[in-house]
Amino acid sequence: MLVALAATVGAMAQNSVVFEANIPNHIIAGEPFSIQFTVNASTKDIEFELPEGLEYLYGPAKGTSSSMRIINGKRTSSKSTSFTYTFMAGEEGNYIIPEASVVVDGATYRTSSVRIKVFAADTDTEIRQNHTGTGISDSDLYIVAIPDKTKVYEQEAVQITYKLYSRLENPQFTNFSFPDYEGFVQYVQDDGSHAQFQAEEVNGKLYYTAPFYSVIVYPQHSGKLEIQPAEFEMVVNMPVSNPQRSLFDAFFDNFQQVKKSIKTKPITIEVKPLPTPQPESFNGAVGQYTLNSEVSSKVLKTNESITIKLTLEGKGNIKLAQLPDVVFPEGFETYDPKESDDTGISGGNTRGSKSKEYYAVPKHTGDFTIPEIPFSYFDPKQGSYQTVTLPEIKVHVDKGESSGATTVTGLPDKEDVKYLGKDIRYLKSGNRITTPTQSKRSAYIGGYIALALSFAVLLVIVRKREAANADTATNRSRKAGKTAQKYLKIANRMRSKGEASAYYEALLKGLSDFLSAKFHIPLSEMSKDNISDTMLRSGVNRELADEAIDTLSALELARYTPSEMEERAQLYDRAAKVIEGVQKTKLKK
Repeated sequence: MLVALAATVGAMAQNSVVFEANIPNHIIAGEPFSIQFTVNASTKDIEFELPEGLEYLYGPAKGTSSSMRIINGKRTSSKSTSFTYTFMAGEEGNYIIPEASVVVDGATYRTSSVRIKVFAADTDTEIRQNHTGTGISDSDLYIVAIPDKTKVYEQEAVQITYKLYSRLENPQFTNFSFPDYEGFVQYVQDDGSHAQFQAEEVNGKLYYTAPFYSVIVYPQHSGKLEIQPAEFEMVVNMPVSNPQRSLFDAFFDNFQQVKKSIKTKPITIEVKPLPTPQPESFNGAVGQYTLNSEVSSKVLKTNESITIKLTLEGKGNIKLAQLPDVVFPEGFETYDPKESDDTGISGGNTRGSKSKEYYAVPKHTGDFTIPEIPFSYFDPKQGSYQTVTLPEIKVHVDKGESSGATTVTGLPDKEDVKYLGKDIRYLKSGNRITTPTQSKRSAYIGGYIALALSFAVLLVIVRKREAANADTATNRSRKAGKTAQKYLKIANRMRSKGEASAYYEALLKGLSDFLSAKFHIPLSEMSKDNISDTMLRSGVNRELADEAIDTLSALELARYTPSEMEERAQLYDRAAKVIEGVQKTKLKK
């Protein structure tokens, strides 16, 4: 019955009727325009009252279409019916398109009434006449960088949107350069891959506008911080006026590409310092947050692990925020925590959740208390610090099998603790003296010698490991390949999901971090010239060094411009070949 019900619901969802109106984004007075009503079903007629104030020219023109698909032996079909009306507005102004209705299988479906804006008729003709064969004025094509706020606290999000205004149709970007956002941490929210033009009236004139790029920045220190201008190179196809045109040229439009350099104005952000004094549990989190905890078990046995998971949710500088630490009592063996991040950029902020799992193993029985966990953050909306405190956790530990542990209450003394399974035990003192025999004495001496040799070998291993860990640059270089492969896997996963921005960002991050770690270049000094010089001095051939720089440049460009899937695959292969080539090269110290 459940399977049949699911199939019925699925069929109903597939066959649900959708009736909608398609109206142009911009309508010019004196020019015809069409309104099309479409329903994904068969219907005979449409009920539609003609709008007032618009001149009716033609319609309805009825159109029908049908299609059939066979997938895995299952046949599905679909039908569509459209009704098209043509109107013309004599004057600019606002008009109402009334609702329309159709009848499908005895049921009536309606669209909502829509208010439309009709713009003055001077836009296209005026601009083409004024700019035929000449340059483009700053008032007809420009870009504005718009911050959502200019007065913020440290670490408070600022959304900067770059919006294009054009009185010319189809302007194209040929080159661009965004600022470095010095003094800020920045995350791209919209790379412009889905930007669409809309009609907008500015100072009584029609413009084609499109918010094509937005970024979220977090100021890292107080004061007046300036965001430098972004620079763009654009080109527009403009008609050419030629008095010597032949008779045949009259049937064709002649165009030439007119270039335009655009530079946005700088933006000044006034950043206020965070209030003082700051709570002891404050670690830089700014925004609105909630903190929760999960405990795997409060009753366990010795040598059984306990897991405490802390989850931080909310919006703000959550990618930069650090979760508090869990302090385990004495007698618990702790391990490195596991961290996860499920945050994203949307709605002018970074939002989502991040978690941290702590693992520990009790070695003694008894009742223990894990102290309460305070977490403080600064809420810029309220202008004050907020503190969330997770309550203390009571844990009871019983004796596990073959654990060799004894009960511990408070700080143990020598007579309370036994270390079973080891050579040393604390026992009560007495007057009895045991004298070992000669054979036992020889065994003791041999055991002590073996123990001393083992300790010496262990000391050498520990010293070498400490020296290796102390050399941070060498350690990073050794792990560079594994880190790069991790980012390549992330990029491959993002590509399969069709998330272009995350795909390019993962490739760029993986290749940049790999080169930084492999050649000991600090991220602050990762200029292309420095990367190339360092690679050549380290023994990398010129061809591979040039390919690394070219790939970095291509990835930086691809983050802001849409690309086809083939190009994405090529960038993945190029980044992978650079990493593989460097790994195979024997580098000079």
